[in-house]
Amino acid sequence: MRRSKAFTLVELLVVVCIIALLIAMLLPALKRAREQAQRTACAAQLRQLAAAVVSYGVENRGRVPTGERNGGPGQGEHCVWISTATYDAVSHYINGRTTAEFVASGGNRSLIEQHFACPNIWQQEGAEMPYYNDAVGWVIGYNYLGGHAVVPPAFNWKSPMKLSDRASNALWCDLNDWSPQDRWTIVSHRGGTGAAGFFYGNNGGRPPKDHNAAGGNVAFLDGSVAWRNLGDMKPYVTIGPWPEPPPPEPGYPIVAPNAPYLGLW
Repeated sequence: MRRSKAFTLVELLVVVCIIALLIAMLLPALKRAREQAQRTACAAQLRQLAAAVVSYGVENRGRVPTGERNGGPGQGEHCVWISTATYDAVSHYINGRTTAEFVASGGNRSLIEQHFACPNIWQQEGAEMPYYNDAVGWVIGYNYLGGHAVVPPAFNWKSPMKLSDRASNALWCDLNDWSPQDRWTIVSHRGGTGAAGFFYGNNGGRPPKDHNAAGGNVAFLDGSVAWRNLGDMKPYVTIGPWPEPPPPEPGYPIVAPNAPYLGLW
C-alpha cells in the first residue's frame, strides 16, 4: 500500500507555527525600519523648512518670518500656529504653494504644503493637520519657534528673530506638545508603533512620556537638524504673551507647571 504524499495535520500545524514565529520576529524589525525611515524623512523636511527661513531672511534684512498669528500681537502667539503671511513666505522657497490657492480650491488638502507637518502626522488617519482658519492662520504639524518677540528670558528659551542670532537656537521642532488646560496631547514619534499619537479628553493633557513618546527632530537656525531622545528634551511653554513665570514647584521639572500649553524640544 502506497503512502499518501499529502501533509499530515501535524505537519501543517508545525509549518503554520514556524511561519507565525518568523512573522513575530520580523514585525518589530520592520516597525523599527519604518520609523527610522519616517524620522529621516521628517528631518529632511525640517532641513528644508530651516533653509526656507534662511532664504527669507537673506531677502528681508536678516529677519526671520514672524511667529505672530493673523490677528497680530493682540491675538497672542502659539508655536503650532503660523500666520498666512508666514505660511506663504516659507512655502515660497519650497514648492510655492499659497494660502490663496488652497482657499480658492474650497479646501483641497492636496494643495497644502506637506513640509509643514511631520510625515507621521500627515499620514495619521483623521488628524487633518495642517489646517487653516482665516481669522487666525495655520495650525501646522511642527512647532515654529522663530519670530516670537514676547518670550521672557525666565522661560529659558530664545526665539530667533534674526539670522545673526545664535546659530544653535531651535527654529522648528517635532510636536511633543500637550495642554493640561484643554486636555490634549500630540506626539509625532511614538516608541514601538513609530506612528504619531493624538490623545484627547481623559487620555489627553498628560506629558508625552505617558504616551510612549520616543523623542523628536529639532532644526536649528544654522540649518542643521538633530534627533533628540525624549529623555534629552526639556519642557517649555509654547503660548504667549508669556508673563514672567512663577517659581517652579520643588522637584517639578516644568518651569511653569500651570501653563496652558507646553512642548518638548
